[in-house]
Amino acid sequence: MPSAFNILTNLAPAAMSIAGAALLMTAAPLALALPFHNYPAAAIADIVLWITLATVLSFCAVRLMPRRAAPRCTLALAVFALFLLPQTEWDHMPAATQMLSLAGAALLLAGLPLCAPLKPVLAALDRLLSANRFLPSWLLIGIFYVTFLSAAVALSWHCFHFYPIYTDTEGQYIHAKYIAMGHLYWPAPPPPLSRFFYLPMSVDDHGKWYSQYQPLHVLLLALGHDLSAPWMVNPTEGALTLVATYMLARRITDEQTARLSALLMLGCQLILFMSSEYMNHASALLFATLFLWGYAETLHAQAEDRMNDACRAGFVTGLCIGAVFLVRPLTAIGVALPFIFHALWLMARDRRAWLEPFLAMAAGGLICLAFDGWYNLELTGSAWVMPYTKYSGSIESQVWFGKGHSFFHGLRSTHAAWLLMNRALFEWPLPCTAFVLIACLRPLKHPMLRLMLAMLLCYSAANVLNKWWSSVFGPRYLYETATTLIILTAVGICRLPYMLRGGEAAARGAVAVLVLLLFSVSAATRLPDNIRMYAHYFDDHPQFYYSMLSQSEKPALIFIGQSANKKDRTGKYRWVTHTNPPTEDSPVVFAVDLGMNKDRELMARYPHRHTYLERNGWLYPVDPVTFTSDAPPGPPGTP
Repeated sequence: MPSAFNILTNLAPAAMSIAGAALLMTAAPLALALPFHNYPAAAIADIVLWITLATVLSFCAVRLMPRRAAPRCTLALAVFALFLLPQTEWDHMPAATQMLSLAGAALLLAGLPLCAPLKPVLAALDRLLSANRFLPSWLLIGIFYVTFLSAAVALSWHCFHFYPIYTDTEGQYIHAKYIAMGHLYWPAPPPPLSRFFYLPMSVDDHGKWYSQYQPLHVLLLALGHDLSAPWMVNPTEGALTLVATYMLARRITDEQTARLSALLMLGCQLILFMSSEYMNHASALLFATLFLWGYAETLHAQAEDRMNDACRAGFVTGLCIGAVFLVRPLTAIGVALPFIFHALWLMARDRRAWLEPFLAMAAGGLICLAFDGWYNLELTGSAWVMPYTKYSGSIESQVWFGKGHSFFHGLRSTHAAWLLMNRALFEWPLPCTAFVLIACLRPLKHPMLRLMLAMLLCYSAANVLNKWWSSVFGPRYLYETATTLIILTAVGICRLPYMLRGGEAAARGAVAVLVLLLFSVSAATRLPDNIRMYAHYFDDHPQFYYSMLSQSEKPALIFIGQSANKKDRTGKYRWVTHTNPPTEDSPVVFAVDLGMNKDRELMARYPHRHTYLERNGWLYPVDPVTFTSDAPPGPPGTP
């Protein structure tokens, strides 16, 4: 008969595990229920919790880590603490939520492996999850690829109805149409008529319409338009990024970590939703991941003394980082900087071995820079002037200090973005950088892992220069760090059992329970909320567009009633901008209602169309002879 001591030793770990699981599942609502509803009290509570957590983590690191690891552990803890340090605009995930979820995870991991009755169950779970190792890699990653692609396409239809819904993507989507129709830019109608059309984030340059964005993502969208499926571009890029992440992780870690990295990306809501619309961050992440993989392949080929393979891999690597520049130049600088220094260091050590691969890498990058110069020359008239500069006036006004942007402003914006990234990457109640911290508490053997950590620092420093801070689609200005964070998270998860109980099956099962619980909480709580949010995001009003199509007789010219300010977000014309440019064969041409006296100018350009005025979602015909209509007055401010 079991003694009271044995019963107690089994009950205590079970109670800890149950308490930890309950705390993880209720961390967010519990944090909101705390009696701190005004800023001073909430800030004080967050800072106290943050100091407590930093103290406990420091004590644990000192006790568990060897002395020679003290500098590395101290640095890792300091960076991790900065990612959690609350500030005035703590965004969506107050420090209290993070602290409670971390406490719940600690209780769960401490209690589960100690509970004797659960050890066989945990070991069985570990064996079940390890069964995927018997699946061929191509089959497993193929399943992940198809699942990700299907989920992203489904979200694209359900949330965005296959249309761009934000100004950044509307501008690129419309410019892609120009290219698909054989025009690098669109010949705009004469100035009196161009006032009827609003093209977001676009330049009206002496009769030329083009977007302010770099060319590569626009070209990929143009390919999608040619295939009558532009909505497939971002989902395909996201699915290919998953494959590239697996290939990179397998090269620099092991098969188990690589498969876990692919699984984490499959469950990453930030990447899923960004891959469901038309944001160019999807292209930047894909080519940044391919750049990391190419650099790792270059190092591997050279280490095996395969010079030709190293040169080929180097050339592809240069093309990939050049492709990132052709999407987001500042991102390319932040990603490439630590690798440039590493390449120079390797050449200083052995120039004969490394000169050819890195020259090939530079050649690949220069090809992309030459293409960018040609693109700029065709659009702006100068190879050195980007469309973005033409749109904003100067690069320095947006990406440098001054004119409303300072070093401390950039630092706070970057910090706020990392606070948001902690929640938004996986939508776990636990901060995503917790497992990155665990990965860093032991040496990262492969140089690529250390370079990727340095990339996080350089990328953050480059982001400090950026004037803009936005939480649209989550922390999108840190989006290109997702692959690095996912792989380091996988490394931390795989290392955690060995730091707990020497890597025994029960410890691995306990960590598996934690990860499954985190994904379950995310899928049950955050995923439905995000789907509802994105289904009504910004200019996502498909019912208005379809209503206009069903009410009008084709071909039609429809004047949308809104205020004189075409950039007014409350104006309904923003809901149909994706139909631009106005071509002769368009079934419906949408224009801004500028008053009948001015509308007649555009009606004269489209004489054989049925003309309507839109009022409150209804269409009223315009008599083409008398230029009169039964439409009520337009919104306030309509000319």
